[in-house]
Amino acid sequence: GPASRLGMIRYGFLANASNPKALLALFVITPNFIDPAHSLPAQYTIIGVTMVAIDLAVMAVYTAIGSHLLRSLQEGPWGRRVDAFFGSLFLVAAALVAFT
Repeated sequence: GPASRLGMIRYGFLANASNPKALLALFVITPNFIDPAHSLPAQYTIIGVTMVAIDLAVMAVYTAIGSHLLRSLQEGPWGRRVDAFFGSLFLVAAALVAFT
């Protein structure tokens, strides 16, 4: 993965910009909020800034949750429990494959 912050931002932008669901929302849903009687650049700017602000807020929450979850899985007893749980699931899956 990209090592620098700029590289990570570029990678994230390209991943979001090539997301078909995001493009669908941008090109299908957004025009419903545009009033042709008013300034189009101002409206697109407001919608763009709003979309970026919401995306940044949501991604910040995801990052905080992921960071907290990763820290708790690495430092506490939960990491061993999760490893044991998923290891058991893989053993059950292997047994099902072996006996079917």
